[in-house]
Amino acid sequence: MNENSISDIHATRMLILFLLGSSLALHNATDAGRNNWIAVFIAMIFSIFLFYIYSYMLNLIKDATNFYDLHTFVYGKYIGIIINILYMSFPLYLGATIIREYGEYSRTVSLPRTPLVVPLIFMGILCIWIVKCGLKTLGRWSNLFFFIDAPLPTILFILTIPLLNIENILPILYNGIKPILKGTFYSTSVPFGEGIVFLLTSITLSSKSSHKKVFRNSIIISGLTLVGVCLIEILILGYDMYDLSLFPAQTVAKKISIGTFIERLEPLVLISTTTAAFVKVSLCLFATVYGISYIFKIKNTKLLAFPCGFLMIALSYILHDNILDLMDMYLNYKSYYSAFFCLVIPSITLIILLFKVYILKKKTMA
Repeated sequence: MNENSISDIHATRMLILFLLGSSLALHNATDAGRNNWIAVFIAMIFSIFLFYIYSYMLNLIKDATNFYDLHTFVYGKYIGIIINILYMSFPLYLGATIIREYGEYSRTVSLPRTPLVVPLIFMGILCIWIVKCGLKTLGRWSNLFFFIDAPLPTILFILTIPLLNIENILPILYNGIKPILKGTFYSTSVPFGEGIVFLLTSITLSSKSSHKKVFRNSIIISGLTLVGVCLIEILILGYDMYDLSLFPAQTVAKKISIGTFIERLEPLVLISTTTAAFVKVSLCLFATVYGISYIFKIKNTKLLAFPCGFLMIALSYILHDNILDLMDMYLNYKSYYSAFFCLVIPSITLIILLFKVYILKKKTMA
């Protein structure tokens, strides 16, 4: 059996955790203000259709199993290599930023005296290890982590009911539709559009048609989770405090206090964020390793795990001067960077692909 073949259930749960990633702890669709939960919901719907288009593109080419194959077919050998190098750099940078976000998050909320490099190396080495073990192992760990993380939003909602203030989300759509559209663009790019990394790996599902089911289920579950998290954060904190907080979910967890025995639930948020970030970074490292092996025709991909992993760790440390620089990138620029890979290039690829398929069909009929 193919060592990269995983079940549809494991793939779905892996992608759910990937899409949640650091978004559980950080801000979402801040352009939409107190209506960010609406923007996330609309982005979820739009992203389902977006990934259906990705699946459609792959299904048009018989031998294409990922976007590296797709680019080679559409753009030819040489331009295809350039496009594939760009796409190989995307999960490399994305993985580095997630490692840095995790490092800043863990140091801020629980390890203030620990040097930043320690959590970065810790996360990086774990991801290198999982890449050496293979995609099947990551699929099994994702299945375990899913059952750990899945109950968290429900638990938080039940425990925060006394703190909810409906006035914090009113008036709805006070500033019109434009902020909602900006927030929708942001959430479509980050985190949903980042799911394109899944198509940059060597993951093999039960069939090509499984991609649609996996994408649909993953986006709906992760999307509704983020909608719920955003709604709870706004209802409890209000938008002003939400906007000022570096890690809104952590701030909400600190406010939970029922009697004297249910309080200080921040570790639950930390565990959930850590496990989701681990899956996301690991999948990014898989995509980077596979991209390099695809471009340079390297058969033993596991040999690349160490150099690519340590390059990712190094980038995570040097890319941003401090947490404020990191948050500025996350809130103001990351969506445009991600949109280039999940919206712009795929749109161009789709147009060229449809034209090529039309020409090939015309030649076949002639």
